[in-house]
Amino acid sequence: MCTYLKNMANYKHSHLKNKSFEEIQMLFNNTLKWIESFVPMDTELVKGSEKVAKGCSKRATYKLEQEDAKRQRIEEENESVE
Repeated sequence: MCTYLKNMANYKHSHLKNKSFEEIQMLFNNTLKWIESFVPMDTELVKGSEKVAKGCSKRATYKLEQEDAKRQRIEEENESVE
């Protein structure tokens, strides 16, 4: 377990030296859960989230463009008044 924690979770010997077996086992279980919950980038779950992110960025870009156009109109109106 200690070797696994050193290699996979970047724990040092000094971190694990003063811990009890139960504490090391808890760290091991947490690290194992973290590694098992990893989702590769080419899976369907990740591809679905990319579509959502693209839609959000399109809306955000559209909103920014509208704000820029509004700001330009206001500046032009202020210049024409002066």
